[in-house]
Amino acid sequence: MTRRPEADPHPAGHPNESANDQPAPGWATPTSSSPPTIASAPGSYDQVVDKLRHQLRRNADPDALVTGHIAVLGPGTASERLMVQAKSRVDAAGVVLNFHQSYSPADTEADRRQYGTDPLLHLAEIGCLYDNVTWAHANHLTGEECDAVLRHGTIIAWAPAASMMWSHGGCLHGRHAELWRCVANVALGSDSPNWPTLSTCSDGLRWQC
Repeated sequence: MTRRPEADPHPAGHPNESANDQPAPGWATPTSSSPPTIASAPGSYDQVVDKLRHQLRRNADPDALVTGHIAVLGPGTASERLMVQAKSRVDAAGVVLNFHQSYSPADTEADRRQYGTDPLLHLAEIGCLYDNVTWAHANHLTGEECDAVLRHGTIIAWAPAASMMWSHGGCLHGRHAELWRCVANVALGSDSPNWPTLSTCSDGLRWQC
């Protein structure tokens, strides 16, 4: 019998929300240099926060084979207050917060510029670095960030196939093996629906070795 957690499709809240809780000017109007938008995505902070709780209804049944947790997209899409709110909700519900973190050199450096410090150190400062948090990827970590992972017990779901597909350097520069040897909680993941086959799992294990 297999049990699995489920979350709503990664709700996102842009990191530069304006005072009226709407996305910052320019985010909703794509240009050649900005990312495309999805018409059905939540348009305000309140809508995103409301979406965080939908799958938690599954947890009312203690014998449910599919349970609920909370997930946000991560890199460049989540405001600080959204992350804090999501963490507060997982603490209250006794579930896990899942998000992408430090996937590519570009998004890692963008976070570092925004926060003025290593991304994981900033997450620790705002209370989002604990053993009920699971990151997908974590390909590009500094030594101080690795220490923070070990200190707080944060879980890493490494998806080597997804990193190799886009040449993000996770297998060359990732510190997953180093963290695992230090008894960090590092697991293999697939990241997206086109990677969940048995072949992928075995390939991932081989790549990790």
